Amino acid sequence: NAEVALEEAFAVVPYDPAVVDELATAKMMQGSPAKLREALPLLEVSRDKLDPENPQTLRLLSQAYRELDRPAEAKAALDAAMEHLPAKSPERPGILLARAELAREAGDLKQAEADYRLALKGGTSDWRLLFNFALILKDTDQLAESAAALQEALTLAPAEAREQVQQALEQVLETQKAGSATP
Repeated sequence: NAEVALEEAFAVVPYDPAVVDELATAKMMQGSPAKLREALPLLEVSRDKLDPENPQTLRLLSQAYRELDRPAEAKAALDAAMEHLPAKSPERPGILLARAELAREAGDLKQAEADYRLALKGGTSDWRLLFNFALILKDTDQLAESAAALQEALTLAPAEAREQVQQALEQVLETQKAGSATP
């Protein structure tokens, strides 16, 4: 059991953010609300007392807050991570994606779109990122760009996801066609 081994490591090295993050992750992965509530204080102590700028801690903390239906705190953790990340950090797209999803869930499609655009800067090979971005574009009536993103997602999607992407593309194209047919 990974949690037991990490508990033992934590007992020996309690002030290492990497150990705290791994222990919190092991607890969160179990999926139970009780384990999530055990992980949260570990992450909060890591942020508050060990390393307030650690993007991994802040991302995990945001995930825990999000799962506990505390979206404002989740967003604050992601904003703090973005503030401390260098522009070329490999963690940046993941933080941006998490922030975009929070914005989308909150109904802030403008912010979600902006974060998706930043996450996509420089290209991506993640079909899910393109798919979710395309759905935001569809919801904001940017149909041509939505269709282009879905076509790119379709080329990257695994076989088991292509039908879902194709259906979304067809819906966008139908909406686009209906809109252009209206005088």
